[in-house]
Amino acid sequence: TLLELEKESSLGREVEILSSFGLTVPQGRVFRALSRLDCDSPAAKIASFAKIARTDIYRILGELHELNLVEKVIATPTKFRAVPIRNAIFILNERRNKKT
Repeated sequence: TLLELEKESSLGREVEILSSFGLTVPQGRVFRALSRLDCDSPAAKIASFAKIARTDIYRILGELHELNLVEKVIATPTKFRAVPIRNAIFILNERRNKKT
């Protein structure tokens, strides 16, 4: 539907912006998916929403966790939450500035 197409286009643009701050496209997709889920979510749900293979999701979530963009929630199964987007942009910008 048109609404789904607009949503997908918006998500693509957001991933492009995150990539400009140094995230890979898969990292950007997972971060935005988790942000949009807006709740503590298990990896399987994030993988489905982000359209990322479940086998890759744990690696990507681990990378985002190391960047302080994702928090692990102690639960069974383990759940994840994204930091607020403003915090994420600040963290990524600081990281980019340290590299230059």
